[in-house]
Amino acid sequence: MPTEERMTDVNTRGPQRAGGGSTMLLGLLLLVVLVLVVWLVMRGGGQEADVDVNVPQVEAPDVNVEVKSSGDGT
Repeated sequence: MPTEERMTDVNTRGPQRAGGGSTMLLGLLLLVVLVLVVWLVMRGGGQEADVDVNVPQVEAPDVNVEVKSSGDGT
């Protein structure tokens, strides 16, 4: 048997990680934003707000509608 047939390809270099650092940074940033949102929701969720809103009374305008009969019975 020739030597070329018995030889196997051996990858001596590890897998190349292109952009591995930026992916980790993006994941960390997403985690920080998620923790901040949860903290804001939980902080405001246990308190009752006493809000006094004074708005003017809304009234419909007075409208006089006159219906005239056409005389045809409808």
